[in-house]
Amino acid sequence: MGLVLDEFYRNLRAVGVSAATGEGIDELFEAIDAAAAEYDENYLPELKARKAAADARESKRQEENIAKLMRDTDLEVTKERAVDDARKARAKTKAAEAAAGSNSDP
Repeated sequence: MGLVLDEFYRNLRAVGVSAATGEGIDELFEAIDAAAAEYDENYLPELKARKAAADARESKRQEENIAKLMRDTDLEVTKERAVDDARKARAKTKAAEAAAGSNSDP
């Protein structure tokens, strides 16, 4: 734990600024500008790369979900058609049986 803290504080920059006189304010702004430049150089490209990778994973996940939805929807349509066809066939059979039954009665 101490080694981690030592590493953290080794890279930490500090600037003294007087609240009463304002002495050191220029050094503070220079340190802020240097930190912003370091962020733009070192951290921002890595952050953008991680974001692009996450976006690519999300896009792939969405495409897979859409493909599953399309398959499921197609299966549902096929299932509904099969049920409708079975109902129509059953209705035809009943109608034929009813017609045959009415012809056989004297």
